[in-house]
Amino acid sequence: MTRIPTDKIDTDIALRAMAMENSLLQSYRALFTGIQAALLASAFALIKFEEVRWVPWLAVPSLIIGIMWIIVCHAKGNDVDKWMGYLTEKAEEKNYFTYMKLGFTLTGGRIARYWFNWVMPILIIGLWIWVIIFTASN
Repeated sequence: MTRIPTDKIDTDIALRAMAMENSLLQSYRALFTGIQAALLASAFALIKFEEVRWVPWLAVPSLIIGIMWIIVCHAKGNDVDKWMGYLTEKAEEKNYFTYMKLGFTLTGGRIARYWFNWVMPILIIGLWIWVIIFTASN
């Protein structure tokens, strides 16, 4: 009976785990983006139809959701990084990257992650703060 090498199993498990964590991260981002888009559209519709008194009922939960977005997506991004780091370490042990330039590392989508986990929710929180200030002055 042929035995499957443990490294192969570890790598397969790590790849699946990383894919699962990344899939959850993308799902959370889509969920938060969709919720915020719907709430912001509703707030602007209320402003348009001069029903400003209802805007705080959307703004407060939206601010909380914006903060949750940052916390949840940052934590899930760290989970993806954990598995990616493990896989990169295993690949480096086996010299899979010898053909690449010196100093090159596999780091994943750092810029995109920064944008979608920090900048975008902060911009939306800022927009909600602007909406609150705008409606309070009217």
